[in-house]
Amino acid sequence: AQGRVARMYARGEGRRVDFAEAYAWSVLAGEGGETISVMNSEELLTQTDNPVTAQEKAEKLEKKYGKRALAEKESLRAERATQRRSGACMGSNLSCSR
Repeated sequence: AQGRVARMYARGEGRRVDFAEAYAWSVLAGEGGETISVMNSEELLTQTDNPVTAQEKAEKLEKKYGKRALAEKESLRAERATQRRSGACMGSNLSCSR
């Protein structure tokens, strides 16, 4: 899916062409195992007006949607579910509302 988003930004499909955004999404796609995106990401980086901004966008996307971020979110969901099942969310314990 991320590779498709990267191509949309690179080609300007439904939006203006944005090589920095395309680069960021291709890096995320590469992290997810889309090997074609890994090869394309370096080419996209050379086409950006500001490579530093493109790399910052990629880091931001990885922090939000990367494998580590998704694993942390899933861990938090599992922890909350366990607390609900065990009754730890009762009374004034607001830790379950996170």
